[in-house]
Amino acid sequence: MPLHIVAFEIGSSHIRGAVGIVEESGNINIVAVEEAPLVGCVRYGCVLNVEETGNRILEMKRKLENHATVSPLKIAGAFVSLGGRSLSSYPVETSRVLGEETEITREIVKSLMEQAKACGITEKEILSVAPGAFCVDGRWQRNPVGMFGTELKGRFSLVVANKDSKKNIKRAFDRAGLKIMGNVVRPLAQADTVLTTDERSLGCVLVDFGAETTTVSIYKDRSLRYLVTIPIGGRAITRDLATALSLTEDRAEEIKLFQGTAFAGESDNQAPRSLDGLDTTTINNYVQARASEIVANVIQQFNYARIRPEDLPAGFIITGGTSMLRGIKELLHRDSGMKVRDAAPAGLVRFSDPSIFAGQMVDVISVITTAQRMGNSAECLTDNKPQLQPLSQPGYYQQGGMQQPASQPYRQDAEQIQPQSQTTQSQPQHTQQSAYRRPDPRANMRDEADQVRVPSWNQFNRAETDDPDEDESYEESYDDRRSRRGNKKPNFLTSLKDKLVNIISESEDDDEQEN
Repeated sequence: MPLHIVAFEIGSSHIRGAVGIVEESGNINIVAVEEAPLVGCVRYGCVLNVEETGNRILEMKRKLENHATVSPLKIAGAFVSLGGRSLSSYPVETSRVLGEETEITREIVKSLMEQAKACGITEKEILSVAPGAFCVDGRWQRNPVGMFGTELKGRFSLVVANKDSKKNIKRAFDRAGLKIMGNVVRPLAQADTVLTTDERSLGCVLVDFGAETTTVSIYKDRSLRYLVTIPIGGRAITRDLATALSLTEDRAEEIKLFQGTAFAGESDNQAPRSLDGLDTTTINNYVQARASEIVANVIQQFNYARIRPEDLPAGFIITGGTSMLRGIKELLHRDSGMKVRDAAPAGLVRFSDPSIFAGQMVDVISVITTAQRMGNSAECLTDNKPQLQPLSQPGYYQQGGMQQPASQPYRQDAEQIQPQSQTTQSQPQHTQQSAYRRPDPRANMRDEADQVRVPSWNQFNRAETDDPDEDESYEESYDDRRSRRGNKKPNFLTSLKDKLVNIISESEDDDEQEN
């Protein structure tokens, strides 16, 4: 059966949710994507207000469940991305002496990775271990499995973050009543989704331009070399405009996206215009100043990673909300001399809704693709039907402390059915099967029909003669019926019949006397 994967991504300015269906062929069909703003409760990608974030998660859950492709199923859990200001990588090199010449297996490599975790930073939490290169008896290899040697060395990148980051996310999801099926490191998941094998091998830089943070990941020889999160993003441009031009932050965001440009060469080709009394040249001066600062910080990471731009011929792959700013790619290309392209999900990913813009949803879509790639078979959706558990007595199931016959479906009605063990002495004792049988509503109707017998109209059909005195069989059958009823009091119709018979008889007697 198809597997449903639900993903949540909590950023500094928004929360996104998506539902994907993993088909038997391995294709992933994204059937629902939703987004909602986050204001104040998340700063630099880290949850500060747990209660408010939990409310936004619950709101996102309801939006996804209302999709026609999801309803009437309910979301029971989700995979959640991890990121934020404290996210970074830490290089570690470990070695293991094997003694005599031994074949290197996956178990040996895995034990070397566990050894690298023990060498990590104690004040931070290790979220993932990214393998780099391995050395077998002085020969560096990317994959040592299957080789023979006496000593194995390994270089790893430990992806770490503050311990409170993951803890507060879990608290927020607990408030929303959702189970976290698994955590995914956002930049690693994005790299697995948007980078090609050639780009990883040649060398490239993945940049996620967020609202308050910018994450830089450098890959070379198919392995992660460097990862860091810079505490600056596109919201800095918005706040510069709002402060300098006396605008609200929402209005400044609109002007930045629709009128601003980060590349001076593009703005020079445009004629000066006035927007709400604001000159576009003035607007772009603020936009370009802050955008240049963000790009300069990104390029500066090459020095910290001890790698040259010419060693990364695949260039930049950019994603995030600020990557949609006009002129940002041209600015990055001019200052770095490297080629730049937009990130897009690669592989077997398709979208059932044509309105979904995949370029802007890379962060949450990458969580789904990574969960599928990890082989996690946890189902995130449920039909929300009651689970029936078999009891010791055959043919009965338990639900909510009550037994129900297996032959009848369980229904939650307003009436309460008490088990046999809870019946009082004043109540009649029944067998166990009858004690839990739901009463048939038609039984009351049959009882009432037996108690009130309404005579049918053919009971008042007269014989061939209209004279009741000459119809002796009618009177006899009527008396017989009264005796069978136990001489009960006649009902309304019977009384009415007697009165009519008397009136007709008196009328006929008067006519005979007149004649």
